[in-house]
Amino acid sequence: MTMKANSLRGAAVLLTVASIFTGAGCASRRNNTGAAIGGASGAVVGGVIGSKSGSWGKGALIGAGAGALLGYVIANETDPKNDRYEAPPPPPPRERPVTQADPSESRKAEANRQFLVAMAAKDMATTEYHLRESIAMHPTPQAHNNLGLVYLDQGDRNRARENFRAALSLDPKYEPALQNLEKLGATSVSR
Repeated sequence: MTMKANSLRGAAVLLTVASIFTGAGCASRRNNTGAAIGGASGAVVGGVIGSKSGSWGKGALIGAGAGALLGYVIANETDPKNDRYEAPPPPPPRERPVTQADPSESRKAEANRQFLVAMAAKDMATTEYHLRESIAMHPTPQAHNNLGLVYLDQGDRNRARENFRAALSLDPKYEPALQNLEKLGATSVSR
């Protein structure tokens, strides 16, 4: 064998022995991994540095010891079971405890869902049904205005006018309903 092959084999043996001894010296199993990784890394770095100075064996041994110690310290410091580990503070208490949802909020959400289904419907009968459901749960200017447009499309100008006015009773400045009433020739909001 060549001198270089002997040196590599010797470095591997030293690395293994150093890792075993430094890992075995750890007090707890959870720190063994950090010490073993640190020892192996230190041995490699120490061996490389030592080979440049002519004493790779001593360099590997010193590097393994220093690396194992550093790995042990890092593993110990980052271990959440360590007494010195500082846990994050608990979240601040809520202003009010989480309870069941407000019934009016769930009605609004369902009304909004019905409105969205109406807007996605492919036929006027389905649109009309879901708009009426939405208005029954939580009337909005948008739902009344769109229901008025459905009635206008069906030729029922009186029911269209009623819904445009209902939209304006909820929001007197709701522009689409104002425009639709103007097109019908009835700009009065009163019923």
